[in-house]
Amino acid sequence: MNRMRRVKSFALAMTAGIAISGVTAITSSAAVVPISLGKASDFSLVVGGGLVNTGQSTLSGDLALTPVISYSDSGLLTVKGEYHFGDSDALAAQSAANTAYNLATTETPAVTVASELAGQTLLPGIYSNSAGLSINGSLNLDAQNNPNALFIIQ
Repeated sequence: MNRMRRVKSFALAMTAGIAISGVTAITSSAAVVPISLGKASDFSLVVGGGLVNTGQSTLSGDLALTPVISYSDSGLLTVKGEYHFGDSDALAAQSAANTAYNLATTETPAVTVASELAGQTLLPGIYSNSAGLSINGSLNLDAQNNPNALFIIQ
């Protein structure tokens, strides 16, 4: 469950218009204050707007999408939970995700990482890139066996 919560935290940040890239085994020295995900913690992915899936992806829990601007899947998305498209659960998750996102953007100091994070390993901490971030592949978040590890990707 704790591992999933960390993954959900990352997914939450990504849905807020952020993507990441980088360097191998980057760590931030900042003390990260835990941020509650509220109702968003019930979901594997909370998306505000549109979602396009083009590669093999698996969500172990529910997917929330609201407002539903667009949804496109090449047939390679596996959702082991439920789909929530614009329903009350999706709205509550989106509201909680926005609150958590706004808190996360104020955390400092952040380690600047390269704009493409695919193939990288990040340790717990705060990461950012003013030029924007993206993931075109796999990103490893290494909690170093800490069930309370927190990753903030701004």
